[in-house]
Amino acid sequence: MGSNNSVNVNGNNNHICCMSRRSRGRTRSTTCVSYSDSVKEFEVGDLVDVTLTIPERSRRLNIGFLAGINTQMDDIALLISADFFTKELNFYARKGQRWGTLQTSEKLPLEQGGEAVIQIKYMGSHNQVSVNGRELANLKHRVDPNTVQSLFIESDVQVERIDYRPSREG
Repeated sequence: MGSNNSVNVNGNNNHICCMSRRSRGRTRSTTCVSYSDSVKEFEVGDLVDVTLTIPERSRRLNIGFLAGINTQMDDIALLISADFFTKELNFYARKGQRWGTLQTSEKLPLEQGGEAVIQIKYMGSHNQVSVNGRELANLKHRVDPNTVQSLFIESDVQVERIDYRPSREG
């Protein structure tokens, strides 16, 4: 497994980790991937790109931006959830232990045996989510993106890279 790389997200020294479930059994393994830069505060136009390789037998992908480090308790500014069997791509947010309205993409643009780049662009009042350059959703903020302290990925896909790209160099 990879090393536990610390990264500065919004000024908080937390970790960005990938958690994977083995397809047979309930064992979880955790690996961390490199993050290309530190995130200070999101500005309009800032991007987070998650580059994936999706094995043939992948089942599920969850990418979450947490206002904390506890996936069970903390607010989730954005959760992107793909189910390869039902062919659904869903978007959620959770604030104060209450989930917001579910938004669903009309077509799952991720394919088993393929590669993908999921891009989240901060647009001020909402996030714009694209997959492989195709815009899929505009999601109004329920949780302030600048409270995000960690990014979790729970999946049986392979995360190749996570990049933060500011809209302009500071």
